[in-house]
Amino acid sequence: SWMFLQGIETLSLRMERHCENAMKVAEHLKKHPKVAWVKYPGLKDDPQHAKNLKYLKGKGGPMVIFGLKAADAPAAGRNFIDNLKLISHVANVGDH
Repeated sequence: SWMFLQGIETLSLRMERHCENAMKVAEHLKKHPKVAWVKYPGLKDDPQHAKNLKYLKGKGGPMVIFGLKAADAPAAGRNFIDNLKLISHVANVGDH
């Protein structure tokens, strides 16, 4: 229970940093020549931006979704995921 309480005490700070980092990633991906599209509610041109302002207090959340420009986008996406070094491909948010 002590570890659980330690995690709860820092959760708001960690989530704030996750959201800040996600915005930076989204902005970077938006400019990348090999990225076809980016979905992140923190971006002003995202269709969900108004809901982001209302429900997420403008933070955008910790998840960024994007698609690659490629003739075979699904194959390019699998190749991209299989070659990640710093990011993990997980089934659920919070998995390690």
